[in-house]
Amino acid sequence: MRSLTRPEAIEWCEKRGLAVSDRRYLSFRDKQPLCLVVEPINEPYRVLYLANLLLPREGEHFSGGMLWIRERGVWSEIAERVGDCVVAKFRAVVGDNRGLDEAPAQLFEPSELVEAQSCLAQPMLIGWDAFFVPETPTYFVFVSHDGPVCMIAKSPEEQTRLTELAADWKPQIRQDYYFR
Repeated sequence: MRSLTRPEAIEWCEKRGLAVSDRRYLSFRDKQPLCLVVEPINEPYRVLYLANLLLPREGEHFSGGMLWIRERGVWSEIAERVGDCVVAKFRAVVGDNRGLDEAPAQLFEPSELVEAQSCLAQPMLIGWDAFFVPETPTYFVFVSHDGPVCMIAKSPEEQTRLTELAADWKPQIRQDYYFR
């Protein structure tokens, strides 16, 4: 795991063919977003299953990626401090003491599946806006502080794959939901 500053996160995304808007929304260059929306999950334990499902795989192996916390502080201080504490503990293990204000993104190596799953679950539980971008993005994930989780596909074929993958969560095609 390695944390990134906002400029480093932007550079990482741009090197992988993603554009970052002035409002810090991601998009595939010159493509309309192909957006699938999973409505908020009422059973907290299912958040962990969804976080695991959303992580990129090459066969059975996690391929790595970046979690970028786009916006925090929307809800209560009580929730914020829990999320901040969890992120701080993960970072402390690797000797990084920077908070999310200084370094809002986290890179995960292929050997860090459980760490990525745990960290991706935080925005869903706490109510942060966040992106998860696979190392080789054919899709990316947007977690909204309002509850829905969006999967943004690069192609119609990828959108179909994601629809089948997330069938238990009944994803809806909602091109109008994701802003950039």
